[in-house]
Order: sequence, then structure tokens, then C-alpha cells
Amino acid sequence: MHVLQLLNSLICVSCVYCYVASQNHGKTSNAQGLDIPHIPVKSNYEENICPDPDEIWPCQCVQEESDGGLSMICHDVQDSVELRRVFKADFPTTNFSHLYMFDNYGVRVLDAGIFGNVTFTHFSLTFGALKEVHEGALQGSTGTVVVMDFNGNRIHKFDPLSNLSIYPKLKMVDLCFNHLPSIPSVMLSDSITHLNISYNPIGELPIGAFAGLTQLKYAHIWETGLSDIKPGIFTDIDTLEYVSLEFNQLEYLPVDAVTCTNCNLTMVDLNHNYRLREVEPGAITITPGMQIDLYGCNMTQVQEATWRPVLQQQAILWLYENPLECGCDIAWLVRQKELLKHVKGAICSDGSYIRLKDPADYDICP
Repeated sequence: MHVLQLLNSLICVSCVYCYVASQNHGKTSNAQGLDIPHIPVKSNYEENICPDPDEIWPCQCVQEESDGGLSMICHDVQDSVELRRVFKADFPTTNFSHLYMFDNYGVRVLDAGIFGNVTFTHFSLTFGALKEVHEGALQGSTGTVVVMDFNGNRIHKFDPLSNLSIYPKLKMVDLCFNHLPSIPSVMLSDSITHLNISYNPIGELPIGAFAGLTQLKYAHIWETGLSDIKPGIFTDIDTLEYVSLEFNQLEYLPVDAVTCTNCNLTMVDLNHNYRLREVEPGAITITPGMQIDLYGCNMTQVQEATWRPVLQQQAILWLYENPLECGCDIAWLVRQKELLKHVKGAICSDGSYIRLKDPADYDICP
């Protein structure tokens, strides 16, 4: 494992909770057993690759041994003034791979030009006290940045979200565990594939917010206080594969809540929406073999009009920890074992298993 792989592993530890939360109840988690060996890094000041270490302290410049790429690691930076001073140093080269900043509780604001003329492909500024990222803070890297990872801060203002189209190589934006009160009514990007706005008090998704993210594959929107989803919010995203809406306040999924015209959805995760009682027919685009996770919701019935089309496509339906009444609403399912095998965790509120029900017991049902 080379140095950047090591640092990626260290940064990813901060996201283990987010990852495991989406991998519960029978789905595989590969976040367990993380083994991070010690990898020494060398200063390259002698080789005229990195700046003078004294000029950039408390940051460090390191070189990846595999390909010679450079990264900056900043820890315990006092404030934005000190960070700006670091990037005014004499840099023999200004083309860097990663910027890693973690546990920097003095840096509250990133304003325009703070990184000077140094460019990065990956911004990983995690678990600090950042509150604001201003327009122009990252624009020195408009033509290079691939990843913006700002999870675990206190960000309530992130201006780049309103101007994503100026970053043509940007693939991932991670703003998990911040304080964003809202997202822009329109976000535009032809390159972003991963967007994580989980654990922010957003409360509402504007109807056109995602329509301009033409390459979006993974949308993570956990625990944002959502109480409803406007129909058609994902309709125009043909690339969509994974939508996670766990731990929200949803009570009802209307027609076209999570639908897309030509997409290939593999997962719609709604687990732990404790108030969710009803999913309308046509609420979710169904593709063969996909998964719909309703673990820990408030579903009392398994309505045929909604779920027969799902199971006929051999999609997997997770129903663990729902107060299922198991009346005549499940008669159709009990009678068709081929469909029932695609339902996981279908347990009635009295503790009995739907898969063990005798079809004869439902002869009185239509």
C-alpha cells in the first residue's frame, strides 16, 4: 500500500458510520477489519520538488512513491490566515494530487484565493470546524479537481454547489455531516457521479435540484429531515443507479417519487423512515434484480398493486422490522411462493413469518 492509499484509508475511517448505516440487515459491509499499516513518507525539499518545510509548517508536502505525485497534509492549522500564508510559500511545482486537512478546528472559512496558485485533484478537508466555503476558494483547481470531500465539518455555506459546471472533471461531492440548511434549486454538472448531502438539516429537495446532474449515479440523502418527496425529482437522470433516503421523516411515497426514464436503478434505500406507511404503485422505477429497502419503516400492509410488479421483476424487497398486519392484503403473496422468495424479513406483527403461512388460511380472501 503506497502513501496515498494509506491516507485514503485514514480519511475513509471518518465515513465508516455512514457506510455501515447503509449496509445493515443482511447486506455485506466491507468496512470491517480495516488494517492500516505504517507507511513512511519522506520530505522532498532536497530534491527541489516540495517547498521549504519551514515555510509551509504545519502542513507537509509528501510524494507518492509509486508515481511521484505530490500531496499536502495539513493538521492543526491555527486559522485561515495561517493557511493562506502556507500557500504563499515558494512552490517548485504547483500541480498537486491531494490536499488532506483533518482535525483543523481553527480554520472556519475558505475564501477566494486561499490556496494561491496551487492546484489539486482531490480536496479532503474532513472533521474540522469549517463553516463557509466561498465562491473562488476552489476555483484555482477548476480544471483539475475530481473529488470534493468536506464531510464532518460545520458547513452552512458551500458556494461551489451553485456553480458546479465550472469543474469539468469533478466526480464526487461529499458534504455528509454538515449544517447545510438547503441546497440550490438547480445544480448543473455533466461530470458528477456521486453526491452525498446526508446528515444536513435540509428539510426539502427543490423539484429541479438534480435535473442538471446529467451523469449522477449515486445520490445519498440520509437523515436530512425530509417529510416528502416531490414527484419527478429524479425523472431526468438516465444514469441513476442508487438512491439512499434512510432515516428521514417520509410518510408516503407518491407516484414518480423515485423514477427515472431510462435509468438502471439497483437500490432505493428507505430504511428507518419510521413514519413511512404507504408506497403508491409507480412510486419507484423497477429494474430486474434491484433492491428496495424498507427496513424499520411503518408499513402495515403489502399492497398487491404496488409490490406485485416489483417482485415480478425479481427485485428484492426488504421488510424487516415493519408492523405488518398480515390480513387479506398478503393473500396474493402467500399464494405465490415464487414471488415470496424475493421478500426478505417479512414478519407479521405477531411474530409469525409470511413465508410459513398456509395459503388455505387465506381462502376467505378475494
